[in-house]
Amino acid sequence: MDFPLPSPNVVAKVLAQATNFSYCAGLVKHELCSPVSDNGSFFREFSPMKRKLNYDVNFGSFGVEDGQFSEPAGICVTTDGLIAVTDTKNHRVQVFDEIGCLKLAFGVSGSSPGQMLYPNCIASCPVTGNLVITERTPVHQVQVYSSSGHFIRRFGQNLIQFPRGVTVDKNGNIIVVECKVSNVSD
Repeated sequence: MDFPLPSPNVVAKVLAQATNFSYCAGLVKHELCSPVSDNGSFFREFSPMKRKLNYDVNFGSFGVEDGQFSEPAGICVTTDGLIAVTDTKNHRVQVFDEIGCLKLAFGVSGSSPGQMLYPNCIASCPVTGNLVITERTPVHQVQVYSSSGHFIRRFGQNLIQFPRGVTVDKNGNIIVVECKVSNVSD
């Protein structure tokens, strides 16, 4: 199935709406422009075009049910063109299509392999399509899941400190930003 890539407007609205614009922590860069944040909480314009942000789609709200969020913190567009969001305080990842229909939700609270504690950042591997997810306190680790939500592996326990960002390069190398130790690891 061929999905069009969602516009950056959709991605910004997911985070902003679900947090009432009070805790936006991530955005996805679009090929035509980069979103600029005003004090990290409300996305008002695009650069270099300097135009107002108009939302194409609005979905998600606060809560624990499927399609709802409790502190969405990370977001990415998958290789299939879907929108994956880390739902931090619900200890899960939710995946939506470009109009906001929930396609997949996975994750349960816990510290065993395949369980999540406060997932905060997410990236999609352009080589495999796998989802790479970082977890904040208390586990400080990276977990890798298939695009269908099946656990593949985890790493970084007791090595990574306060992961705050993750990306995957064109060769499939995972790069993690550690905020407390001011480090970038690969």
